[in-house]
Amino acid sequence: HSQIRRMAQYKLYYFDGFKGRAELARFVFAQADVQYEDIRLSREQWAEVKPSSPWKVMPFLEVDGERIGGSSVIGRFLAERFGLGGEGDIERAKIAAAGDAVNDLASNVIQKIYEEKDEAKKEEIKKEILEKKLPSILGSFEEKIINNGTPEGWLYTKKVTWADFSIVLVLDWLDLTLPGALKDYPGIAKLRDSVNNLPNIKKWIAARPKTQF
Repeated sequence: HSQIRRMAQYKLYYFDGFKGRAELARFVFAQADVQYEDIRLSREQWAEVKPSSPWKVMPFLEVDGERIGGSSVIGRFLAERFGLGGEGDIERAKIAAAGDAVNDLASNVIQKIYEEKDEAKKEEIKKEILEKKLPSILGSFEEKIINNGTPEGWLYTKKVTWADFSIVLVLDWLDLTLPGALKDYPGIAKLRDSVNNLPNIKKWIAARPKTQF
């Protein structure tokens, strides 16, 4: 059954020049050692593909001709197919909730900074985020990592899950946006090191196209 899932035809569609929201799926594919077609479209190519895409946004995934949209949904779907999504519905729901928290961090914290054009206002937003929002969000991750008690720093369960990947990927954005924001969170730092040193992930990071975002 799992072998059939591995042999399915997978195509991942996203913009050329970005890791972005498709990188979670790429990490899952890499860790599971599953072959897929990594399709990176120019803006012009996307204009042609967009009408036939599931939700008119990227990334989207094609599995044996069926198309699925939504970056977190794709990541979770693949992770659960390949044994990186936890065991049982309660565990899977907890992992998915962590994924939602990461999305909140990306859209309600990091994106706000990028979208603000006024430099003075941008600095105010950064100050508020560093003092009020980040301690709550990152503190929750840190607490769960410590309570889970694995030497690798996994968030839930005794092995890596897609939620760990999700956290590490958003931390790359956070480092670019708010340098030094992670210095008070040794558990998160440990998790990040553990993910980046997984042999299959390390291999992917070395081989992937070099892009800033």
